[in-house]
Amino acid sequence: MPSRARSRREPAPRPPERARQLRDEDGLSLREIVAALEAEGIRPKRGERWHPETVRRMLAQETPYTLRHR
Repeated sequence: MPSRARSRREPAPRPPERARQLRDEDGLSLREIVAALEAEGIRPKRGERWHPETVRRMLAQETPYTLRHR
């Protein structure tokens, strides 16, 4: 009989982290990020599917604060 030992999985990345990774490391567009999130089974908090505008807003909220020059 096969062993029933639990395999240790890494926790799935949160959507903002994964979207940022896809944008920064892979250079994907918003539409390509949407397709990747859906293909990976990462679902939005609300609704059934991702939209490019949702991803844009999510990435904008996660952007660190920067000082504006006057």
